[in-house]
Amino acid sequence: YLPNEVISENAFSFNQAGALFSHMFYHVGAYHLLGNLLPLLLFIFLLEQSLSWLDTISLFLFSGFFASAMFSLINPSSFLIGASAGLSGVMAAAMMLNPSRAIPLLIAAPLITYAAIFPLVTAMNQQQAESFASETSALKEQITAFENAGLTEEAEAARQGLEKTEEKVRVVAEGQEREHATHTDLFVHAYGALFAAAYLLAFKKDAVYRGLLEFNSLRVRVRNFFNKPDQNV
Repeated sequence: YLPNEVISENAFSFNQAGALFSHMFYHVGAYHLLGNLLPLLLFIFLLEQSLSWLDTISLFLFSGFFASAMFSLINPSSFLIGASAGLSGVMAAAMMLNPSRAIPLLIAAPLITYAAIFPLVTAMNQQQAESFASETSALKEQITAFENAGLTEEAEAARQGLEKTEEKVRVVAEGQEREHATHTDLFVHAYGALFAAAYLLAFKKDAVYRGLLEFNSLRVRVRNFFNKPDQNV
């Protein structure tokens, strides 16, 4: 978890040139980060089967920028951080160009995230909290022992260590509270997906046409599967 001031400095803002893109690489917390990371990796790898790596990265970055810019213009007091809008652009592009593989990923990614990744983050947070508690207790005991023995320098060093540990605890607690209080917005994701669709329709018409043919083929297979006549044995 990062301090609130670091998150605020890197949130999307027209007044901070660096934050126009860097906001996509900061997240409010561990759940937010890892919840974006798995689907982002999966869909980027899939998208690179249809586009060059440069097109793929450009789609991610500019989908995130366009979505954040549009949302901020409409909601100037909004707070935007994270890769979700760029991820929406990548997912939309993958769905348009490679629907037969994108649809299973669209189902699998959230299942894996909620069944495996989020429980792992919870376990890591609990382990970290226990580690901080143990470290704090040990340092307090050291301070008392050094003071009783008249070892002022050692006691001061232990006290400084305790202050650093308590600061880490404060930052983590602050980050967890921030993550719990921060909510996503459907529109910023929609803007990212719309930008990706517009980009593909403008510059990758052949790839979009192949994706449309693949989607129609998939639709026919699904329809035939459900309309398959009963066969008597």
